[in-house]
Amino acid sequence: SSLAQLDNELNMWKEQLKTVTEHMMKKLNESEKKREDALSNMQESHVVFNKEKEEVIEKLQREIDQKQHFFDKVKNDYDDVVKQNILCESELAEQMNTYLTQLEDEQMIHHAEIEKLKIKHQEQVHTISTQLDQLVQV
Repeated sequence: SSLAQLDNELNMWKEQLKTVTEHMMKKLNESEKKREDALSNMQESHVVFNKEKEEVIEKLQREIDQKQHFFDKVKNDYDDVVKQNILCESELAEQMNTYLTQLEDEQMIHHAEIEKLKIKHQEQVHTISTQLDQLVQV
């Protein structure tokens, strides 16, 4: 009977060992599942973070490109205005020189005409004076 009792105890221990083993395996599987979920979540978070980081970088790059384009346009406009200004100053100087030359030419012509008129006037005065002298003599 003690052999049967030992056999019963052994079976009881085996049953308890089986229960404890099953319980430990269940806990181990749950722990492994939690670890896999955490790893998966971490990987997903990393993917989301990288995606968001790339979106931010692209947005910043677009803003930089827009600002660069605006800067280039403003600089080109400024350069055009400077070129126009230089052209205008050059044209204005040329026009002023032309105008001054014309004025000088006209002054010389007027001066020459005045000299001709003076000579003509002197000739007329001389003629009238001569005629008056002749009238007085007569």
